[in-house]
Amino acid sequence: MSFDKHPIGDLEGPAVSSDEGLTRHDLVKRTAAVGAALALPSFLVEPAGAALEQGRPRRGGRLRAGYVGGGTSQTLDPNNPAATIEGGRTGLIYDRLVRLNYPYVLEYRLARSFEPYRNRPDEWIIRLRRGVTWHDGSPFTADDVLYTLNRVRNPKNGLQGRNVTDMIDFPRVKKLDRWTLRIPLKRANSEFPYFFWDPNWNIVKNGTTDFNKPNGTGPFVFDSWTPGQRTLVKRNPNYWEPGVPYVDEVALLEIPDQTARLNALLSGQIDWMESPTYTQVRANRSSRNARMIEALGQSIIPIYMAVTLRPFRDVRVRQAMRLIADRPALVQAAQLGFGDIGNDLFGKGVRFYHEGLPQRRQDIDRAKSLLRAAGQSDLRVTLYSSNVWAGVLESATVFAQQAKKAGVTISVKNVPSDTYFGSAYLKQNFAQSLWFGEPLITHYAKNMVRNANYPETHWGDSRTQLLYNEILATLSPKRKRELFYEFQRIQWNEGGYLIWGSFPGFSGVSNRFRHRSIRTSASYFAHAWLAG
Repeated sequence: MSFDKHPIGDLEGPAVSSDEGLTRHDLVKRTAAVGAALALPSFLVEPAGAALEQGRPRRGGRLRAGYVGGGTSQTLDPNNPAATIEGGRTGLIYDRLVRLNYPYVLEYRLARSFEPYRNRPDEWIIRLRRGVTWHDGSPFTADDVLYTLNRVRNPKNGLQGRNVTDMIDFPRVKKLDRWTLRIPLKRANSEFPYFFWDPNWNIVKNGTTDFNKPNGTGPFVFDSWTPGQRTLVKRNPNYWEPGVPYVDEVALLEIPDQTARLNALLSGQIDWMESPTYTQVRANRSSRNARMIEALGQSIIPIYMAVTLRPFRDVRVRQAMRLIADRPALVQAAQLGFGDIGNDLFGKGVRFYHEGLPQRRQDIDRAKSLLRAAGQSDLRVTLYSSNVWAGVLESATVFAQQAKKAGVTISVKNVPSDTYFGSAYLKQNFAQSLWFGEPLITHYAKNMVRNANYPETHWGDSRTQLLYNEILATLSPKRKRELFYEFQRIQWNEGGYLIWGSFPGFSGVSNRFRHRSIRTSASYFAHAWLAG
């Protein structure tokens, strides 16, 4: 198997909450679903050596994709997918206003543009793509977007995305014509379009209440679905994007067992497989029958320290813990060397990420000095961990061993994965978490600003709140970059996250699998074809 590596407070401010009504466990499950289902395994760039993009696209055939699956308790609701196969299915049948491409920049889809009205970020003009039709033949219009916004807004529906609808001043929303909307906000938000990145923001047809026979605008038309087994979709001959899709059909097969899923790929029963393990990737890199694709994204398994709780109220203790970490060793031990080292900031490689800060490295002597100055030379602390994701418990165990060199005793407490993000979450002073790739601004909204739903580090610093507010208030890219950099500088020096590395996603593909645009997530199967 060939192996290709693809880089890839206390002040008044905007009340930007995240995923209202969801628990953190739900958020992890759902974000993992859309992240894994809609990527190969994340965003791809031109590889060294043989590429997925080879030759002219070939039309026809059935592409078979092997997913972990979601059992029989699934949904066809495109605004509420949970399992990875649900995210994959809705992404083929429906479209969104925007999509993210590497490095987390917007690609317009059903929206042709988002423009600040009169150059003010507290009101936006959304111009929609014309000539798009639903699978039933009716035209796509602004009424469909308005219906979707109001559907998500309604708390009785229990849908994701209310973090977006809570920003909107609905009584003042106006449809300017069939393909143009004016969306006033309650507060300025120059990053407003980025909040629609989430793949749960599929647009549904005006008036739809029954999703058992999905009717989308996407590249494939729903054919059949057997919960817990398979989904079949067929090529949409009237898709708005010229020339695609290439294949006639896509079959999404549920293969929960990791070994069975890999064997199906190696034996030619499927053309694409989700989530091979690190061990499987290493063991099968020499196979002639398939390829493993790695994307170095910015999904992370951080260790977090609550800055309001002892002993981490003292910034010197937080700095010492960061200096204890041997980051290359953590990546090697927890992820078999796959991934990249981190620098205690979320979003490596993403728009406005601060590349200019020095790479933090292990410095045991300096760590001891800081702990001594803080009166914590014999620090003993419990690190809460879990098997909630590959590499979480492994990295906690390795870090505890590393801490002994600085005289720090860390007891690792393994919490069952089904309760890890339960009632104790956000109350612990020292624990691990899991975050998948997204724009910086939406990540900050979730855990670092006023009214954030998941304030893991208890961060409430007034300086970063003011910076966040100004980021949302300015349209100047130059000024925005300065503000993002200062926000990250404060976090790098004083924050509560120890981000030792990023973990990669993997997918396996057969030697027949090809993809037209390797800058787009390759399980966007509209751009895929099967070589002869």
